[in-house]
Amino acid sequence: MATVNPIVPCLWFDTEAEEAAHFYTGIFPNSRISAISHYGSAGPRPEGLVMTVEFELDGQPFTALNGGPEFTFNESISLQVMCSSQEEVDAYWSKLSDGGKEGACGWLTDRFGAGWAGNPIGLGVSPHDADLVYSTDSGRMCPVCRKPIAQFVCAKANAGAAAPSDGIVRVSRETKGRGGKAVTVVRGLGGDAASLARLAQQLKTACGSGGTAKDGVVEVQGDHCDKVMALLKAQGRIVKRAGG
Repeated sequence: MATVNPIVPCLWFDTEAEEAAHFYTGIFPNSRISAISHYGSAGPRPEGLVMTVEFELDGQPFTALNGGPEFTFNESISLQVMCSSQEEVDAYWSKLSDGGKEGACGWLTDRFGAGWAGNPIGLGVSPHDADLVYSTDSGRMCPVCRKPIAQFVCAKANAGAAAPSDGIVRVSRETKGRGGKAVTVVRGLGGDAASLARLAQQLKTACGSGGTAKDGVVEVQGDHCDKVMALLKAQGRIVKRAGG
């Protein structure tokens, strides 16, 4: 007996269902278009227009429906891609955002308006895995370069990257040495210099403030602790308030 998938997401388009299906199946491995149906003379849309496209992305079935212009995608729902490496994250991010729009904190909207979500370093890598320090017979291992922490290969290869953390992101409000002005400081993010810079930009945009990413620490000008913590928690990170 054939296996029946209990849940098949249906994506509503105006007239772009077939174009979108070709776009998505061209990005993910083990993907295909399995069936296309068209509107007939009974309508409700013009006869011959593609009505539905059944397709698979890496084995997961989807249906694309040309339902009309009444409904469009929004940020309340998105698709998450689980990746095994930073290279894979970057590859999917580049392809899915082509012709679309990059959003805050790992979200993007593709060229058809559909949302794709991940964590601060892009799409899909588990935020907990991104911060873990593994222990082996060789001692504590960096999760990025898979080398002993003592060698600190990633720190040499990625200037400005964060050292592996304990998996907890700590957010604090600091004013000392800053002329009395408040700064929101985020520590314990993990990841390389590029991913930290990307996250810093996302947080700055979300908070409407300036900021920096340096030596594994992200700073956002102003007191935005609550907003920053909410954004990071929404991505699945373990977040704690620290300091003042």
